[in-house]
Amino acid sequence: TWNIRVQSGLDKNQEEPVVYKDNEGQIEVIYGGKFLDKIKDDKALFKMFKYLFGYLDETSLIKLINKNSEQDIIEKILMKSKNEYDTGEVFIRKKLQAILQLQIFEKYLEGKGSSLEQLINSFVHYINENINPNILVFQVRESESTYLVKIRSLLPDLDFLLKQYKSFTDDGIIDLEFLQSSSKPVSLSQIKSLSKIKYIYSDNELIQQMKFMFFSNQSHLSYTEKFRTKHKNLFDLIINENVTIDDFGIHQKGIIKRLKDEGYLRIDEDGRIEIEKITFLYIIRELHRNELLSYWNYPRFVRDEIDIMLKEKTVFSKNSLFSTEEIKYFNFYLNKKEYTNGHDLRNKYSHGTNTQSDENHKHDYYLILKIVILTLLKIDDDIEVGKNPSIN
Repeated sequence: TWNIRVQSGLDKNQEEPVVYKDNEGQIEVIYGGKFLDKIKDDKALFKMFKYLFGYLDETSLIKLINKNSEQDIIEKILMKSKNEYDTGEVFIRKKLQAILQLQIFEKYLEGKGSSLEQLINSFVHYINENINPNILVFQVRESESTYLVKIRSLLPDLDFLLKQYKSFTDDGIIDLEFLQSSSKPVSLSQIKSLSKIKYIYSDNELIQQMKFMFFSNQSHLSYTEKFRTKHKNLFDLIINENVTIDDFGIHQKGIIKRLKDEGYLRIDEDGRIEIEKITFLYIIRELHRNELLSYWNYPRFVRDEIDIMLKEKTVFSKNSLFSTEEIKYFNFYLNKKEYTNGHDLRNKYSHGTNTQSDENHKHDYYLILKIVILTLLKIDDDIEVGKNPSIN
């Protein structure tokens, strides 16, 4: 067993965006009230979910998902059902942190005469300005109703929002009259991106080998007598240290020399080892870190290398709004389509099988608001990328 503790707060007098404190193993995260006070625009304030709270990463992928690269060996080998969504320590910490951030932000907005609901609705208005004359009809209703009533109105509206965006990416228009006449649900995997190439994946054997040898903390290549366990993987070891071929053991030298012969490494006259295919291996690192990468959120020289890999068919692309891993994450919360340990929020509130606890309803409401916020951030990123004429 292990103890996971998360603590967050808002300091009204703090000018720094965020301050981290280690309190005997418990990480305390304090957000700056004065920093937030300087943000006068609702659009920029909403995007703090990405830039300050870390709902999305720097490439606009959802950070809150479970990542295989964030699990240690013990978590990977623990017995669990093959139909369970993995919920390791890092994932649980991120999940708890995200709910605390919502509650903190809600209190901050209330102090300014606003609310989470108002901020969300304002951001929808901003999105609509970018797709005019099309309009996404979506509004989080503000009322004094119970959380149960709020949830039962919000979930169908979220489904309709997704249906509208699917229509927009499929046909270039949002025909509300037609969409309102259809009760057929939309699968998350059916919603396309405005970009023909959106996400990059790989199931290529060579790529999997490179991921393991250079970036896995399970690879024996990261350990040497000189540096021991200072670095988690071979790539970090070579980048951060003056490593020579003689630092490696006999059982490692053969692999290192093979990586040199294949052009991934170079060894100078003094035996010092350096990375040769740095851009290629950077892409491999991103695939290891997230299982995929978001094509248009990388600079040109990286995309040029990806284009070569696409031609060689060592990677492949998909043009969905959500990545495969993000769809798994949403399904974990919204239904039991994939996972037996899912929250099943959509079904239990649609069919009346929810609990009668208002405290549980409040918690579920925050979970749904989190899904709404993530959806709007992903739609906004997709529209921004799609506005670039060179992309399509």
